[in-house]
Amino acid sequence: MNTVPRHSLAWFFIAQAAVLAPHIPRLPWWLMGVWLVCAVWRIQVFRGHWSWPGKLAKSLIVFAVLIGILAWYRNPTALESAAGTIIALFFLKMLECYQRRDVYLLVFVAFFVAAIAFLFDQGLLTSLWVFFSVCLVWVSLVSLHEPQGSSMVTTLSAVRPVMGMLLQALPIMLVLFLVFPRLAPMWTVPVPGGGQARTGMSDSMSPGEVSQLARSSELAFRVAFEGQAPDAGQLYWRGLVLNHFDGRTWSPGYVGQFQWDAKQVIDANHPYRYEVLMEPTGAQWLFGLGMSQSSTDGVFAMSNGTLVSRRAVTSRLRYQVGSSLVPHTETLSPLERLEALRLPEAVNPQTREWAAGLRDSHADESQRIAAILRYFREQPFYYSLEAPLLGRHSVDEFLFQTRKGFCEHYAGSMAFALRAAGIPARVLVGYQGAESNGEYWLVHQHDAHAWVEAWVGGSWQRIDPTSAVAPERVERGMRSWLNQSGETGFGAAEWMHRYAMLAQVRLLFDRLDYQWQRWVMGYDAERQAATLINLLGEINPARLTVLMLAVFGLAIGGVLLSVWSREWLRKRDPLADAYLRFCTALAREGLPRSAGEAPGDYAARVSEARPDLAAQVQSIHRLYESMAYKALPDEQYQQGVRLLRTQVRRFVRESLFSRSHNHKPQRGAP
Repeated sequence: MNTVPRHSLAWFFIAQAAVLAPHIPRLPWWLMGVWLVCAVWRIQVFRGHWSWPGKLAKSLIVFAVLIGILAWYRNPTALESAAGTIIALFFLKMLECYQRRDVYLLVFVAFFVAAIAFLFDQGLLTSLWVFFSVCLVWVSLVSLHEPQGSSMVTTLSAVRPVMGMLLQALPIMLVLFLVFPRLAPMWTVPVPGGGQARTGMSDSMSPGEVSQLARSSELAFRVAFEGQAPDAGQLYWRGLVLNHFDGRTWSPGYVGQFQWDAKQVIDANHPYRYEVLMEPTGAQWLFGLGMSQSSTDGVFAMSNGTLVSRRAVTSRLRYQVGSSLVPHTETLSPLERLEALRLPEAVNPQTREWAAGLRDSHADESQRIAAILRYFREQPFYYSLEAPLLGRHSVDEFLFQTRKGFCEHYAGSMAFALRAAGIPARVLVGYQGAESNGEYWLVHQHDAHAWVEAWVGGSWQRIDPTSAVAPERVERGMRSWLNQSGETGFGAAEWMHRYAMLAQVRLLFDRLDYQWQRWVMGYDAERQAATLINLLGEINPARLTVLMLAVFGLAIGGVLLSVWSREWLRKRDPLADAYLRFCTALAREGLPRSAGEAPGDYAARVSEARPDLAAQVQSIHRLYESMAYKALPDEQYQQGVRLLRTQVRRFVRESLFSRSHNHKPQRGAP
């Protein structure tokens, strides 16, 4: 028959749900409702309660779903829109899943839909789930070949061949992973107009933007130091340098931003050396401590100390960094000085007047800086995620009226005051602090921070006005400050950090994911070459050929051995095996079967010697005799074998072991 069996349909629904699970956060909520309707419709058709939808109905459903996807994502070329369209068509196909060949098509598409999850995330948890869902799809494919009328329980036997095939493929997979040329994965290919929305630093800073980022507990990047790490108060991860202020927003200027430093060597001038594993942001700027250099191809240090990538970071990026926390003596060109002193006209007059007074009363630049920091410490300023809205003269309103805000308010207002006082200044945005996880450090989005650099004494000096208002934020980190202040900032993820056991589980899983990213996802051409040198001593075609032939030979030998063992087992009569087990159990009880004794005579002799076993012995004998001397269809024969095995197991378990203690068996034949 060519109809879809019930057990196969059930397995496919389970596999389809598993395949769709990783995509649920990125799909419209109503699209999952459409999937549920399609699944219910197909089940009702199978039960005979509903009829198949007509061509007009199917066309209208497909048209409505496609229009809904375009309206939801608003960009037909976006990666999420393309993925959503493929997934929608995947489960809409169930409305015309008439025969087995239609299930075959859906199964093959399911493998592709499972792989789409890697376009958005390549973490350990996603990888394990995709592997699990692929195994379920495989089981649903094998279940199509089970006999008609089988149940979900009996088709669990389909798991065994799936696991066998996976074990057979494992050696081939490992050798291909080790020696096959490393190609850029498909999720690193830029998609025009696409790319998923990501949490991270923007290329500008306005009041309230960094504080919104600080409410997220998402991971920004991981850092592994080669030696001693700096103190927590020195962990200022520089991101963007913001030179231009239009009265409301700080943004990168035009001086020194695109002057690439051709020297990409980590030397003794960079005592802190570490590796960064950065989460995708969709932007080009990277993060490092102080003045940094990178030895990684495609990563450059700009003249202002900012690290940038040649391409947008659309997948996890691993790069090597060397940093120095000591300010370097530099030369500030007239154009750079002009850029670092420029202020918009007709804004913040009160701050300008106050800064001019500081300039007149303090000839030394360091004294002016100290006076501004003293003003922050002595006046009733409050460090808070909840800051009031500011108007056109935002710096005036913050410094002299509201005095309540987050790091971007303090950094922006101090940079404005420094410029008004005649000191070149700029705003830096990045992250401050980190969470230790044994061999490496975690930097989260809630560590987002903004501070100031001022040109003093021939170099750019870091000044953090936040430390003058909330020093615990810098010394202990954002999470500790939130716990002390009573403010909430991490949403649903906050409860995980309130319990020590959950926090330890989170860190343990992150360590596993970190190793997965380093050794599996980070297995690039450079690491592949180092691995092959360790294995072979020297990389040459002859040694690679021998290695591949050896592994493929072992894999093929394992497959042949598996096939031979199955053929050997298939040649054995399962009916005779079950009956011999029955005879062996009776022999252990002192009732062995004599040579040449017919099954009927043996059953009669055992029943006479052990009346308490007579009913079970005769039942097993009748079942065996009815199958041994009749030509039965294959399906009926297999069902009979399973029934005989079940009765023999029950006989051994219940009759012999439970009754032998109360009845001494008779030895020998009567």
